[in-house]
Amino acid sequence: MVFIISLAVAGGLVLICVGTYQATQADTSASERLHAVSSSGGYGVSDEPVGFQRKTEGTFIARFLLDLGNWYQVRMKSDEQSVSATKLMLSMAGWRSSGAVAIYSGAMIVSAAGLGGIVGASLVAAGKADKSLGLGMCALVVGFLIPRLLVNHKVKKRQESIMRTVPDVIDMLILCVESGLGLNTAIKRVADERCKLGADVMGLELRQMTHELQAGRTREDSFRDLAERNGVDELKSLSAFMIQSEKLGTNVADALRIYADESRVARRQRASEMANKAAVKLLFPLVLFIFPTMFLVILGPAMMSVKANLPG
Repeated sequence: MVFIISLAVAGGLVLICVGTYQATQADTSASERLHAVSSSGGYGVSDEPVGFQRKTEGTFIARFLLDLGNWYQVRMKSDEQSVSATKLMLSMAGWRSSGAVAIYSGAMIVSAAGLGGIVGASLVAAGKADKSLGLGMCALVVGFLIPRLLVNHKVKKRQESIMRTVPDVIDMLILCVESGLGLNTAIKRVADERCKLGADVMGLELRQMTHELQAGRTREDSFRDLAERNGVDELKSLSAFMIQSEKLGTNVADALRIYADESRVARRQRASEMANKAAVKLLFPLVLFIFPTMFLVILGPAMMSVKANLPG
């Protein structure tokens, strides 16, 4: 019964928000086109194709979160530093449209209000109204943090994917450069080949880099931006290595081959570090779960025999 009441309250809140939004929103075909143009946002790419990204940002939920996030930023007067930090975090997750920060802010508000309302309504329906305010506020804070936790998880998975594919990308660049292609053409060729495999993160990043180079941006700025918008140490090292080799006039193929060897050594060291950590990580499950079971199996019969032989 309490669960049904909680769902009814949450559904009522959602319907109120939806009804209010529809009553105050009057989208026309012109405003739809204007929203599609304003939400495309430069050369930003995501893990999804561009068409899918525009389709998603044109949905009702995305527009609702976008307007709610813009209202929140205006009301709270978000400073430029916090907005830049949020934009960088979303960029590392692959979400780089112009409305990504506003949608993220709207998602935080909806998550906090929904979780806080459900917990508060559940406690009131269960007859614990005295605890509803405190626990509801705690649920509000937790709901406010849920989108950040999900984005951080996305960032970690995306960075791990980039770290796994960087050595393969470097090998492909070496093959293209040694076959006579220039570095810009080699980057474009590798990006096309990687994107043919599917939603490859490095392929999308190299394709964005190709667009920047075709627009007249220097390779130094493109490599530096590649490292900054992803936050991966391997890309930072590659960016610094390529910038330094270009300034010194080193052969590109030789420089890439040296960096490929260094990246393989770093990958082996990282694998050895993870293997050495495995013994420490296994210590806690052994102590908490396996050892007590072994003691129970070994000492259990002996304790039962001692208890049976005790007088009285």
